[in-house]
Amino acid sequence: MSSTDQLEVEVKFSVDDATPVPDFSSVEGVAGVGAEQRFTLSATYYDTPDLQLTRNKITLRRRSGGPDEGWHLKLPGTRGRREVHAPLDAGDATDSHHVRPPRALLETLHEALPAAPADDDSADFIAIAQVDNERHVTDVMVDSPSSRGDAESGKSATSYKGAEFCDDHVSSRGLLEGGQAQHWREWEIELSPEILDDRNDGDGQRDNHSFADDFLDRLSQHALAAGAKKSSSPSKLVMAMGDTMPD
Repeated sequence: MSSTDQLEVEVKFSVDDATPVPDFSSVEGVAGVGAEQRFTLSATYYDTPDLQLTRNKITLRRRSGGPDEGWHLKLPGTRGRREVHAPLDAGDATDSHHVRPPRALLETLHEALPAAPADDDSADFIAIAQVDNERHVTDVMVDSPSSRGDAESGKSATSYKGAEFCDDHVSSRGLLEGGQAQHWREWEIELSPEILDDRNDGDGQRDNHSFADDFLDRLSQHALAAGAKKSSSPSKLVMAMGDTMPD
């Protein structure tokens, strides 16, 4: 069974229902804004009965809907989060009290957290939260390195997706004892893999992290100016678990 591995770098914002979506086309460095797409996402989050993953800031979910549906394992890192994906039909989630995640994710999880189950035979996971989301997605484009230098010379510019803006309308339900139903709206801005791999502008002088971080900061400042606030919650799971979140 195959799995994929990528870096997730994003910022989250809390917004009320009346806050209008910002137009990022005027932000410095933005080459264009794509048409809005809408997806209906439904995710169940899992953990060991003693919540080993949640206590170690690790997230395991199985999500249907959207272009990246499947199993997602998120691990903390020094920059963003490491996100490992496996197909939706991998593993076994038919019994919410005895879930078997995909073997590839279990192996990755065990490397990061040796106390966690290492294989299918020892897997013992339960459903801890349900999160449903109507997601409105807009791609924010950025000029390619070569076209930045060509702008003054009049040569045609090329661009690629630099970030993804998500306007999320979320409903959640905590599945542990004492869990409650909640509703909220939030924005996410996530850097694309392409901009994180965008090494330099042709002369080898620009650090890709600095360029990507500067771009993300400009988009974030524009979102704040539109009425958003930096989210006090690091994830939808934390919000969904509410008072059942372990210390």
